[in-house]
Amino acid sequence: MKFFLRLLLLFIFPFFSFAQSNFQPGYIVTPKGDTVIGFIDYKERSVNPVKVVFKPHKYSLTQQYTINDCTAFGINHLETYQRFVVAISMSKENNNNLSHGLDNSERRDTVFLKVLQSGKNVVLYAYQDPLKKRFYISDQHHKTPEELKRNIYI
Repeated sequence: MKFFLRLLLLFIFPFFSFAQSNFQPGYIVTPKGDTVIGFIDYKERSVNPVKVVFKPHKYSLTQQYTINDCTAFGINHLETYQRFVVAISMSKENNNNLSHGLDNSERRDTVFLKVLQSGKNVVLYAYQDPLKKRFYISDQHHKTPEELKRNIYI
């Protein structure tokens, strides 16, 4: 009987640990331009986020901020994201699903772009969704980032 209870506990334990959080010091920038310091639930992502879980204090309740609720957010010394309305290319890069001829289709959407490098003259961003990874660039004169396009086709 003890063996059965230990075995049952061993199999049930992972179900209680799937919702772990990893709150790191960070900030949220509101649409009014106010910066709110607090803690952000840091998750390694395969795609860019559409919302962020935030706590103003270590032991306070969590709040969710969507693309409409904040213009930028950052996790200290790890990642920074900024909100932009950009053109997103829809061409495919999967070798099994390439288009015949050049595919210039795109859609406009409001997304969080990850800041890869910020310099004196230009800023390099990344955006990844289930379709592919894209890179954007903006300079001092053009505030809206433009995609650095790469098209693969047959």
